Amino acid sequence: MVRRQLDGQAHQEVSQWHWVTTLLVFWLPAQICLTVFCAFFRRHLRPVAQAAMSMLHMARLVQAELYLSQTHAPP
Repeated sequence: MVRRQLDGQAHQEVSQWHWVTTLLVFWLPAQICLTVFCAFFRRHLRPVAQAAMSMLHMARLVQAELYLSQTHAPP
């Protein structure tokens, strides 16, 4: 609801917004996520775990956990 100052009448206004951006805005956070994931894989995992799993396998495990947490989230 919008109330006009001059006459004090309230009326409904509808507005539509369209956000336009470049693919750079999406690319930069993706690169940050990749960098954090690579640092996690190389610095946090023990050498035995790194030898047992490839980085792609670990990424798929992380992806599966994210999807699982979305589907089993409490209402």
